[in-house]
Amino acid sequence: MEYFEHEIIEDISIESVKMVRITFIEAKLFWERLQTSIIPLYNKVIVDISKCKFIDSAFMGVLVRIHRKLLKKGGELKLVVDDKQIERYFIIAEIDKIIDTNISLAEAINSFNKKDKVDNMVLFQQAMDVGNSPM
Repeated sequence: MEYFEHEIIEDISIESVKMVRITFIEAKLFWERLQTSIIPLYNKVIVDISKCKFIDSAFMGVLVRIHRKLLKKGGELKLVVDDKQIERYFIIAEIDKIIDTNISLAEAINSFNKKDKVDNMVLFQQAMDVGNSPM
C-alpha cells in the first residue's frame, strides 16, 4: 500500500496522506519525500490529511518544517483537515495561526488562485501608479 499520493493541479503540488494514523515513522518518510522531490520544485503545496484520524507531534513538526522551507523560497503551505480532533490539536498547538487549514481540497486550491489574482491586481496597480504599462 502506498502511504502518500502526489498530484499536480496547475502549479500546485497536492500531497495526500492515505493513512488513518501518522506516527514518527510515517512523519519521517513524509519529510524525506517532500524535502527531496516536492519542496525544490513547487512553491505552492497542499497537504491533504482529510483521511487521518490521528497525527502525532512528530508529524506536526514536519508540517512546521515544510511551512518554513516554503516560506524561505516565497512559497506557501495549506492543509486540508477533516477531523475535528485534529483541528482542535492544531488550534491548541497554534499551528492554525501560521499554516492555513482549509476544510476541503477545493477551498485550498481556490485560496491559492484568489491570492494569485490579488497579487496580480496589486502588481498591476503599482505599475499603473508608477506610470508603467504592465503590457
